[in-house]
Amino acid sequence: MRDSRSTRVIVRRRRLHMQTNPTSPPSAPNRMASRFPFYYGWVIVGVVALAHFTESAEIFPVIGVLLKPMTAEFGWSRTSFTAATSIGTLAGGFAGPLVGPYVDKFGARMILLVSFTLLGVTMVAMAFITELWQFYAIQIIARFLALGVISLALSIMIPKWFVVKRARAIAFSGLGGRLGNAITPIYVLYLVTVYNWRVATVTTGIVMLALTLLPVALFVRRQPEDMGLLPDGVLPEEQARIAADAKASGKSMVQEVSFTFRQVAMMPAFYYLLGAQLFGSMIGPALNLHMIPYFTDKGLSPTVAVAATTTLFISSALGSVIFGFLSERFGIKRVITVDYVFMGLGFVFLLMVTDSTGAILWGLYMGIVQGGGMTLNQILFADYFGRASLGSIRGAITPATLATNAIGPLAAAWAYDALGNYFLVFAAFGFFRVASGLLVLLAKAPVGSAAELAERGRATVAA
Repeated sequence: MRDSRSTRVIVRRRRLHMQTNPTSPPSAPNRMASRFPFYYGWVIVGVVALAHFTESAEIFPVIGVLLKPMTAEFGWSRTSFTAATSIGTLAGGFAGPLVGPYVDKFGARMILLVSFTLLGVTMVAMAFITELWQFYAIQIIARFLALGVISLALSIMIPKWFVVKRARAIAFSGLGGRLGNAITPIYVLYLVTVYNWRVATVTTGIVMLALTLLPVALFVRRQPEDMGLLPDGVLPEEQARIAADAKASGKSMVQEVSFTFRQVAMMPAFYYLLGAQLFGSMIGPALNLHMIPYFTDKGLSPTVAVAATTTLFISSALGSVIFGFLSERFGIKRVITVDYVFMGLGFVFLLMVTDSTGAILWGLYMGIVQGGGMTLNQILFADYFGRASLGSIRGAITPATLATNAIGPLAAAWAYDALGNYFLVFAAFGFFRVASGLLVLLAKAPVGSAAELAERGRATVAA
């Protein structure tokens, strides 16, 4: 009886490895994979984490630190400042339909090398601007690279290497971004305070070039099958043994299905998930850019504002891991729905903050749920539609998600310039976050997908 239950649990966890349309059959592990005493996918996780850390230099928490000193020096409005980043974000959307299929076919190594090199150079070049048009030119290039190319490529890499352990792998890789979002604003604020914002941008560019290029060049590979491996590090003989055990116990091996973008485009679930993603891509960047100015506008010191932001991103690392494991236990659909609702409530909490204690507590709460959301967002499409065409699917939706990514920060800036505060726009953001959770709840997982198999797997064990 005990052996039967054990086999049943193993089958539930391992059946997700197999695909009805595998990308390519694995051969013997190559020399690079054999050099490591653990599955090579964890090397990919480490490289992605490091890339997320350095990429944070062009993400809104850092740009938010630069907003006030730059607008004060040049006399620009917050709308003018934010519009530059929004245009760059919109431009990045045009890269998605090309970058996604490229990563599916050739991998991310070369495209990351070129993009990180150019992004590092633009960060250094920003120190020498004297006119608004120069700031626009640099931000358009930088945001195009950071969001249209780098973020998309990084989001595709991990799901191709993991299936059963996908959630935890994405959570661990996301720790680099959370750490970068926590640490980079601190040292940028220090450099701005002690020296000036120009020294800060040069430093971030140099850090990006120094930490990213070599690991990407040496270690990035397209998918496990290219190295003679299977997802999650399962050995072919282990897979055969699990299949034999399943047959002996009267269980059938249910296989995860990967869908093409053409198939996905015919599914209602795709549009529900897209709607949820559009809400999220509008809200998150706007909050990241404007939360430091929001706190200082309420009379809190810049130090407290950065401390609250740092708390948010440190706690988001914890949230990434917690919600990653919750997703493996309870399934992506239920967990991400609850997380989105909690994020909506976080905006209610934010509007009630009046002192430093409230700001720190809000950062702790919002960081946990927002960190969870950032992990779950990367799992969502892979668990619903498989890994074989994930790049094409995510690339196809990038123009829309980056359009809303650009609109959100600009809408918040416009609300501030027009109304003198962020109350109305932040209240709307909270409503939209709850609505995104309801959209996911309506999205029925396709039969054979990892999301659908996870739910049936839990039911089998419970029986």
